[in-house]
Amino acid sequence: QGKRTGSKILLTYLSPTAGITNGGQKVLLIGEGFWSQSYAKCKFGLEVVQASILSSTAMQCEAPKARNPGLVKVDISMNGVDWTEKGLSYNYIPPIEIFDIKPAKIPMVGGIFVHVNGTNIKESKEIFCSF
Repeated sequence: QGKRTGSKILLTYLSPTAGITNGGQKVLLIGEGFWSQSYAKCKFGLEVVQASILSSTAMQCEAPKARNPGLVKVDISMNGVDWTEKGLSYNYIPPIEIFDIKPAKIPMVGGIFVHVNGTNIKESKEIFCSF
């Protein structure tokens, strides 16, 4: 399919809504009118990246690296010319840096509380530990 213009596209949902400033987070975008695998793009603030069309209502983009933490507007285009008018917000957060974990060793059976010390750790239901 060529670079047709004027086709109405709509962006209604994205997940996750946040990622680290280092970029690289795969972001799922849901909407309507997705059609061009070759020309589909996502724009995070001013940064434009290639999109992968999954269906006529779903696409995926990799969040680019951000200079600073904070909210950016995400828009999509099927031709690199016409962009969605009402983008959604994506929040860039600084990466977590871990300095210390206590205890350093735990039994395989688990059930032990672990204290993690570092920077940029904020209370959230989306943060979890994986061992």
